[in-house]
Amino acid sequence: MLLVACSGGGTAGTGTVVYSHSITGALHLKDLDTGEQRQLAGGPTGAVAITGDGEYVAFSRGDRIVRVSDRIGTITELPLGGKGCAPTPVWGPNHSLSWCISEAGGSYTGFLPTIGATPRRLSAHRVVASADGSQIAYLALAQPGGPSPRGDLVVENADGSNRRVLRADVDAMVIDFLPDGQLLVQDHPTDFTYAIQRIDLASGSTTDLGPGGVNGLATPWYQVSYSPDRSEVLTGSNHELLALNIATGARRSLAQVPADGTIGSAAFIDRDRVVFTVHRDMSVSDIGMFRESIQLGDPGGQITLVEEATTNSSCRVIAIARAAGYVASTCGGATLATLDGQILTKVQTPFDPLGLSADEGGVVVVLMDGTVSYLSRHGELIELARAVSVFEQSPGADTGLQPFAAYAP
Repeated sequence: MLLVACSGGGTAGTGTVVYSHSITGALHLKDLDTGEQRQLAGGPTGAVAITGDGEYVAFSRGDRIVRVSDRIGTITELPLGGKGCAPTPVWGPNHSLSWCISEAGGSYTGFLPTIGATPRRLSAHRVVASADGSQIAYLALAQPGGPSPRGDLVVENADGSNRRVLRADVDAMVIDFLPDGQLLVQDHPTDFTYAIQRIDLASGSTTDLGPGGVNGLATPWYQVSYSPDRSEVLTGSNHELLALNIATGARRSLAQVPADGTIGSAAFIDRDRVVFTVHRDMSVSDIGMFRESIQLGDPGGQITLVEEATTNSSCRVIAIARAAGYVASTCGGATLATLDGQILTKVQTPFDPLGLSADEGGVVVVLMDGTVSYLSRHGELIELARAVSVFEQSPGADTGLQPFAAYAP
């Protein structure tokens, strides 16, 4: 049984890790609470995603057909005529699943309303489900394989019934269903402008909340960043981060950066504090160069630098442990810092994040050599499993099927 105690409380042995085995490429599940491990599917496997409750795993094999397995290895194929493509399948409410389908005529979205339902093929690049999974909204593209991003903004039941066009022939992206029967949308009326809108699902009426894009943490699908009470979302210009009230359209300034900096993804820490990435253009003549950093903004307008990447390397926020009081980020290695910017631990090893542990004692990551590990807030790095590495060819691996590991707390 793998249950490793970490100093200061918490364990590395909670939750579920699924991974493509480093030698065979077969899909394995490891229950970190019991230490039990089993093979779910033969290799090569990859494009692995797990539901938040750890009950189901989506994956692909070399044929790029998306499949779903339960925890004991009962597998269902979801063939819809085309092959899977990037990004990785994404789980949604009510065990719904979205994935990309690649065909000669263009790219589509496969959508599974829930486990056991009939999968659907939609002329869309993004499908958003309501919190209970009963409805979906998406931009039905007029030319899925063509250059135009325009289409009809559609809302319907998850099974395709009760289909309604809310707005016709627009270039827009559905952000989220709101709890009061409305839809939050990011419109793209011109090449260089964005507008945030609220659409009433009953009447179809649109309320314009003003200009700006919606900034969220970097995820497989675009994700909005809400305030803790979900009354506001983050928006803003390149140099200013604003809190937008969804009901009234009122805006509050939360952070500003100098003119040579551009704010990227961002998230609320609490109502008045934010963490965000900053991109600075450092190009000289025709030589392109940039520097990225992780920064914190507080209610008084003070900006605190957490870490900065080397030239031409990217940064991103991994997770916010609000109860434990730290932010996990990466600018190549891993940094865990307190909410006022004090470094708790820093690891130089490059990795990809898989998730925050349930007790917020650390984060689960996969190193570049394929080692799935637990990084505690105190700097301990504990090996959990060995997955396929994109940098190390394995006999049974298909390195085109990324990612090769996923974690559910």
